[in-house]
Amino acid sequence: MQKIYQDVVERLFLTLFEEEARLKQKNPPVLVANAWPPWPWPPWEGDDGEDDDNKPVNQTKRAHELAKKVLKFESQIANVSLDL
Repeated sequence: MQKIYQDVVERLFLTLFEEEARLKQKNPPVLVANAWPPWPWPPWEGDDGEDDDNKPVNQTKRAHELAKKVLKFESQIANVSLDL
């Protein structure tokens, strides 16, 4: 059951990654100069969670790792809630 749930979460992450890439190609971010904080935030390159050396990221592996972390986190929440 956990494996099925992890696979579903992994597919959700992959779908989000694909949509994000599609939107970035379609509408590149625009810097709004008269607003604080500047939009998009951060206004400089490299501090938005991406690799600084611009290596391509294996989205499948990334989705798999994130899905494992989600499952672990939700399992911890479930175990803690048993103590209540």
